[in-house]
Amino acid sequence: MVDMQYIYDLEAEMDVMKLLQAVSDKGITDAEWHLIMASVSFNLQLYAEAVKHAEQANTIVAGCADDMLALYSQYD
Repeated sequence: MVDMQYIYDLEAEMDVMKLLQAVSDKGITDAEWHLIMASVSFNLQLYAEAVKHAEQANTIVAGCADDMLALYSQYD
C-alpha cells in the first residue's frame, strides 16, 4: 500500500524547492537560502545537492551548517 501522506509531503517539498530555485539569483549569496535548500534537498533524498548547499552556506557564514554536514555526509 502506498503511503499517500508521504507522497503529499514529497510534493510539498518539491514545490518549496521550485519556489527557492525561482529566486536563486537573489538567494545564492544568502546563507539562510542555502540552509533551506540543503534541508529540502536532503528531504528529497538529493544528498549530494544537500551537501553542496550546506558547504556553500558555510562559506558565507562559517560554521553555520556544520551539524547539517555531519548528518548529510553519512548519506552522500
